This record gives sequence, C-alpha cells and structure tokens, in this order.
Amino acid sequence: MTGIAFAVATSMVLAAWGFAVVANEQVYGSLATRPTWLILMIVVGAVISEEVVFRATVIPAIEAASSSTALAIAVSTAAFALPHIGYGIAKLPITFAGGLVLGGIFVWRRSLFTTVIAHTLNNLVPLSPVLIRSLS
Repeated sequence: MTGIAFAVATSMVLAAWGFAVVANEQVYGSLATRPTWLILMIVVGAVISEEVVFRATVIPAIEAASSSTALAIAVSTAAFALPHIGYGIAKLPITFAGGLVLGGIFVWRRSLFTTVIAHTLNNLVPLSPVLIRSLS
C-alpha cells in the first residue's frame, strides 16, 4: 500500500512540475473522436507495455549483467526517453526525469504494478480533457 501511495504522490508531483505536459492535447487530439473504452485501452496498453519493457525487463537484465542498479536505471531511462522524442526535443529532459522516477520506484518496490499505476496516473492528467469530451 505504501508503494501505491508513493506512486500516486509521485505522479501528482510530476504533473504539477510539468511532466504531464509531455503527452499533451496535440498528441492525444486524434483520440478525441474515439470511444472512451478505446482511449483507456490505448493508454493503459501503452503504459503496461512500456513498463514491462523498460522497467521489468531492462532493469533486472542490466543489474544482472553489471551488478549496478544505477546503471540499470540510467539505461532503462534512456531507452524509455528516446522513443518519446516525438513529443519534441525540448520535452526530452522532462521525459527522462519521469523515467528516472519510474525506474526508482521500480527498484524501490520491485513492483510492476506500482510503476504501472504511477505511469497511468501521469498519462491520465493531460488526457483528461479528451476523456471528458468523449464522455459528453
């Protein structure tokens, strides 16, 4: 329960700090005409796949190969940030910071569920206007 509370708090801090603007209305705009269930499936599916690849797979593999948790988080974070370059090069440091936080949460809790919750909450903040429109 502590891990989930931390994930929620971290997501709120990241959103307040501006991390949530990475996935902005421009990115989610094409989802506005889709049914709500499809929007949520796309968002949650993307989060789960990213967390499985970048946290649950990369971090343990790099830790096993190098015996370095710091290196594992750094590699995982870089691997996570690079595909998000489509949001703009200026937003890459924010995405990188978010990846560091998610990597830290994963290493701290060793829980994919916790990072999925934090990542989903972060992505739902900028998606809120699209979801609200899709419900009306």
